[in-house]
Amino acid sequence: MMRRIAFIFPVLCFSVAAVAQNNGLPKQLNVGDTIIAVGKYTVTLTDARRIPTEPRLEVPETKAPNLQFDFNLNQVAVPNTIQLPDAQRMDKKSPVNYHHNYIRAAYGNYNNALVDAYFVMPGKKGMLSVDAHFMNTKPKTERLQREFNAGIGGIKHFKKGDFKAGFRFTSNDYRFYGFESDSLNNTIASLKQRFQIVDVNAGYSSRLKGKRAPFYAVGAQFYNMKQNALDTLEATENGLSIDGIYRFTVNKNPLSLVARYEMQQFQSIKDTFTRNFIHLQPFYTLSNKNWDLNLGFNSTIIVESGENTEFKFFPRIDGVYRMEGDLLSLFGGVNGGVNKVSLRSISEMNPYIAPYQNLDPSISKLRFNAGLTGKLGQNTGFTTQLLFHIHNQMPLYILDTVDTRWFMNVRADVKLIQFNAELSHAFSNKFRTNLTFNAYSYDVLGYEHAYQLPNLDLKLNATHNIGDKILLSADVFTIGKRYSYLAYSEQQSAELLKAFVDASVGIDYRWKKQISAFLKVNNIANQKYQMWGRLPVNGITVMGGLAVGF
Repeated sequence: MMRRIAFIFPVLCFSVAAVAQNNGLPKQLNVGDTIIAVGKYTVTLTDARRIPTEPRLEVPETKAPNLQFDFNLNQVAVPNTIQLPDAQRMDKKSPVNYHHNYIRAAYGNYNNALVDAYFVMPGKKGMLSVDAHFMNTKPKTERLQREFNAGIGGIKHFKKGDFKAGFRFTSNDYRFYGFESDSLNNTIASLKQRFQIVDVNAGYSSRLKGKRAPFYAVGAQFYNMKQNALDTLEATENGLSIDGIYRFTVNKNPLSLVARYEMQQFQSIKDTFTRNFIHLQPFYTLSNKNWDLNLGFNSTIIVESGENTEFKFFPRIDGVYRMEGDLLSLFGGVNGGVNKVSLRSISEMNPYIAPYQNLDPSISKLRFNAGLTGKLGQNTGFTTQLLFHIHNQMPLYILDTVDTRWFMNVRADVKLIQFNAELSHAFSNKFRTNLTFNAYSYDVLGYEHAYQLPNLDLKLNATHNIGDKILLSADVFTIGKRYSYLAYSEQQSAELLKAFVDASVGIDYRWKKQISAFLKVNNIANQKYQMWGRLPVNGITVMGGLAVGF
């Protein structure tokens, strides 16, 4: 579905743990690593897209990877109002909207163990919540993975706006494994690395009172991140962002002034730097009964000690034309931008990275898309679009060393053509399904292939509610062929990673209103496919547990 633009300021993010196959899949990028620029660029593995649903205690979320460059060109769905970012919806790190407390616990093969807890104290003028998540996988051989995060935060409602603040601590352990015999020995404690993050954020936004009413929002976030690899190598990153938006009316049309300051400090055995970004991105919205048009620019000043100050400027124009109301709309746009590359963001994409990386910013020189979105009847919606992207200094991931199986990023200038199609259908309010398809074509300068990136992906999700007593879910995803690069001292070559199909099913049984049991089966075909080169995933994974609300 065509989505409206989201201008992101740091907001309180709570974690909802997913009962999922432990494939070592990374998490979605944090809001703090998202440039406020419309048209954010990330390289990420994310959850499969699904029809947004209200959070339900008895429905554990299903994960399926989306291995692609996500250029987020849906900014052309011109906003009538400023909307909250994706973090406010039911995704991996979204605020939980349960109206009661809950505890959820599960156990499965590979010694998978999961515990979630959420406690909320709602009030008329706000709310305070505390949550924690722990998941551990420790098979006798192969991989080890441990995730822990806990946070506290809240929201305070005032007469003219809302104040949000939060604190979160995260500690994740990943073990280097692969095809080599030594790396499969789980007793070698040094073959692991740990990421620890302390995150503090706060923000205030005024109340939305209409399309042309003045609106403003300000926010700030600070995080400290430490990476410890092999018990000997360390990297540290500090990040600070201060941003805001102010919207007012000029000649009966809204003018939005968007600004953001980012500071990035990094230190490792190979590199130390402090880098500053100043983003200015104003735009003016022209509106008519059948169309909306944004005119503006994205600009960034990059300041780094010992380096020349850089200034980047990119015109922006995007809009939507409604040909048949909400039944059929044509959208498109063109822009560009500067993308900060941080240790935090790339570690959440790929937790098997080395503690020294190329963190130079990348440049989206040109981003263009055009497409159609609409409805096929009351219960079916679709979106189809063509995207073209010219990207300078795009990160690509290659295997760097033999023993530890970790990855380095290399930079390349890439031209990408992408075709995207999405279809969702609700057979009733009890049965819904969603299908997403992407095809990609890469033209890479300096390298033979766009390493680790697929030529296509397809995702299918379906949910069925039987009498509010039994809930069934199914997920199928396909990732096309990809190339992995082996940058060893004695062997430097590309190898083809085969396409694969993975499927998961789940059942949730609500015994009583506040008590439910669930069973999840992932990777039904028991394939040892490689999501990342030389890192085969676990086979069939079964996890069952109980959820209790109070």
